[in-house]
Amino acid sequence: DTGNKYAIGSYKIKIGTTWVLSGVEGTGKNLFSNHIMRPLIGNRYVKEVLITGLEDQFNGWLEHCLLCFVNEIQVSSSQHRKIISGKLKNWITDSPLDIRNMGRTRYDANNYCNFIMNSNEFNPVDINKNDRRYNLGDYQNNKLVITDREVKVLIPQELNAFFEYLMTRKADIEQARVILETQTRHDVIQAGRNSI
Repeated sequence: DTGNKYAIGSYKIKIGTTWVLSGVEGTGKNLFSNHIMRPLIGNRYVKEVLITGLEDQFNGWLEHCLLCFVNEIQVSSSQHRKIISGKLKNWITDSPLDIRNMGRTRYDANNYCNFIMNSNEFNPVDINKNDRRYNLGDYQNNKLVITDREVKVLIPQELNAFFEYLMTRKADIEQARVILETQTRHDVIQAGRNSI
């Protein structure tokens, strides 16, 4: 499926900030990407990558991607910590991007990709107090209690109504670009300072 019945894939707006969602296993981070956002936006426009995908020199998947879920992000565990942090900063805010596909000449393409990062760790990304890219949700300690029927039957049945609701809301791009100064963000900044 390269399209979707909702046509959200036609909206190409780069926000320039990202959300980092963290919590224990089973809090619904992948449910959100696979069962809500992917059906709404379309397979061609939604990608999921692990940190190893960020370490790869080839990034052709970024060209048509509108929403990328970076799963199990833990930048501090990467051997290439500074490279990964630099790539993420670049991909979150910059356009155009240098696109590299295997066996092809690299070229520039507009970057409309927005990111949501998921982790089971408390401090999954390196940020400093002057950062203008990362919003951090509160760490979720409680698992999501949901049945297979809810995931496989009810969520798909409700997607159309959810889409129609979303289309009644006016998007505030400027508000979406605001970094929220939360206690979680402060704690992650402090944890990064203490690890250096």
